[in-house]
Amino acid sequence: VTIAFVAGDVNVNQNLGIALFQNLFLRFHNYIANKLQKDHPLWTDETVYQETRRIVAAVTQIITYDHFLPIILGENYINEYGLNNETNYDPTIMPAVAQEMTSGAFRLLHNIIPAKLKYIKYFNILKL
Repeated sequence: VTIAFVAGDVNVNQNLGIALFQNLFLRFHNYIANKLQKDHPLWTDETVYQETRRIVAAVTQIITYDHFLPIILGENYINEYGLNNETNYDPTIMPAVAQEMTSGAFRLLHNIIPAKLKYIKYFNILKL
């Protein structure tokens, strides 16, 4: 049986890690959207969506800058280039990822995808 996932990114079926993160952030987005809709019943669907999008983007940036990049680049590099826990908000800075980053630098992530994944199937039996 072959299973294919449907997501906002065509690469979702490249490896299990991508599928897991797609699913995780989809569920997180929906969780936040439901909370916002409940707390602000007069908001339009578009307002709920945009606010949820901002929150998910902020959480993604926190994960990236506070947890992921220090592991990949090392604390010395993070500190040297001022990538450490900046808390000043500047609304004029676009939070999007630069094309150079997505086309080049983030390709390094392909090297950290394991060739094999272990998973547990039924009753904690490890299947290789």
